[in-house]
Amino acid sequence: MLSDNVFEIRPGVRTHFGCGSVERLARACEARYAQLAIALGVAAPGVSDAENAIRATNEVERLSMRLGTARTATALGVVRERVPTRVEDAMADFALSGTPRFPDANDVLALYEAAL
Repeated sequence: MLSDNVFEIRPGVRTHFGCGSVERLARACEARYAQLAIALGVAAPGVSDAENAIRATNEVERLSMRLGTARTATALGVVRERVPTRVEDAMADFALSGTPRFPDANDVLALYEAAL
């Protein structure tokens, strides 16, 4: 980790970690998250993709708790004072172009605020 939540994934290529985004992604990609529920073995037959997407995010949350992963961005060392810089970094991150819905800076700020 380079600073707060910026990681170098290979020389010269950096990315950031954004907490609190699983639920938002599930809403944006219900069908994909419904498939994840099937893969995780928590899907319920005959319910909507939205319901199975919720089941998938709940299972990811359960697994995260079981593994003892950090629950908040603050627990990962993100400090509120650095959030504006992290938002700028996120907006410049190439990985953002592969998201299901391209966020604006206010969206990214909202994710950070929720994650703290």
